[in-house]
Amino acid sequence: MVLGKNTDVFTDHLRAVNINHMAVDHFDIGQRVMAKIRYNHEGAPATIKEIGNDSIDLIFEEPVRAVTPGLALVMYEGDYVLGGGTIVKFYK
Repeated sequence: MVLGKNTDVFTDHLRAVNINHMAVDHFDIGQRVMAKIRYNHEGAPATIKEIGNDSIDLIFEEPVRAVTPGLALVMYEGDYVLGGGTIVKFYK
């Protein structure tokens, strides 16, 4: 039985909450980051689209596979951890 197509598990847009700032004291709309969506994800270039009360929307340059609510989002600039949050939603 097939429940969907392989393309159904890709998205380029997510929302994360409970945002923690590590190497920066804030994020800016339009800020480019390298984002990891799980421990063994190599990371993908992304841009911060929107910032709300303790939340951000992130747009990936290219769709990424298996964005999963409940997992951590970690954002980097080079070797520095800028911060992260908890993924709560992804958009098709």
